[in-house]
Amino acid sequence: MSAKPIVIDRKGDTLVILTTKDSHPGCSYSAPNNDPDCQPEIHFLCSKKHLALASQRADRMFDSGFKEATPERADGLYHWKFDAIFDPTAFEIVLKIIHGKNRDIPQAVDVQLLAGISAVVDDLECHDVLWFFAKRWLAVLSQVNVLKTQKDVAQRILISFVFHDPVMFEASTKTAITGYWVFTQTPGLPIRPKILNEIQKRREKALAKLVDGLYDIERKLLNQKLGCNPGCRAMLLGTLIQIMDEYDLYSPRPAKPFYSLDLKTITKSMGKFQLPEYYSPLNESPIGDYSGVWSISSYPSRLSSQGRSSQSGWGFSNSETEAPQRLVQHHCSLRGSIDSLLQTAETEVKGLGLAEYSPCQFSNRDIH
Repeated sequence: MSAKPIVIDRKGDTLVILTTKDSHPGCSYSAPNNDPDCQPEIHFLCSKKHLALASQRADRMFDSGFKEATPERADGLYHWKFDAIFDPTAFEIVLKIIHGKNRDIPQAVDVQLLAGISAVVDDLECHDVLWFFAKRWLAVLSQVNVLKTQKDVAQRILISFVFHDPVMFEASTKTAITGYWVFTQTPGLPIRPKILNEIQKRREKALAKLVDGLYDIERKLLNQKLGCNPGCRAMLLGTLIQIMDEYDLYSPRPAKPFYSLDLKTITKSMGKFQLPEYYSPLNESPIGDYSGVWSISSYPSRLSSQGRSSQSGWGFSNSETEAPQRLVQHHCSLRGSIDSLLQTAETEVKGLGLAEYSPCQFSNRDIH
């Protein structure tokens, strides 16, 4: 069974065939319907001349010795077939723009359709002919900044790469570095492996620096380089271990590639972590490292198994010679050390620079 092609150029000499995963109004079949291996196809009647002028890939192909460069005997048309990796609507929009059929081109497109268009443009290498529309679409898209899923981020990385938007590219790659466990290739969004590898490399570097910093604080507490007395250090160390364990950063120590860690969640949550207050006897507190003095006239007590009061509820002996009469609140805290690590993680992580990954896609033009 064969359906009429979608006519892009009524005098066309080339049949562009897009294999699809789903049925479409313009689908035809290259084999009987009962063939389980048959996939729906959409046929577009196009002009070889327009394709070759707009698409660098088409120009190379038609100038080669491949079978696509020779008309089919059955219908006298050139046949150019594509696998089922492109959105049919996006594919049709690109073909119409290539042929100057601009009347039906939308003034604005959503991010999913624009990502689909980007994938087609990147494959056909027809960036210049899309420049005018890309500029308009990106102006609308830049006003929307909703990045909830990895797919949302991947779409913007692809769009900004193909249509050469350095600001969007840097912002979206930074989100990929800080916001997800492992940023991988998303089906239908062909992001360059070099870009994905650099995202993972920077993600691992940032997480490694944060983990190393937290373990350095632990080492300083154990070596008595932080905290003012044993009780203070014990409180700080216990708090640090609880914080690290809460985010899977302790026992076992995480290592590259840090599959289970999310940098953005860790830094955001740690910044809000409530650190406990510590009180100790006045004589155990270095001058200047505490505030306020509490005088204690009596201690709560609890009965031992023999019915005698053994220790105060404050954790000190009930002996009048051992129980402190005055307590002070310590200034010692992990907040300064942890906040410094978090601030470093947030400020040092940078998105990727587009110039390092993208050739000059648009001839002598800036997308803005």
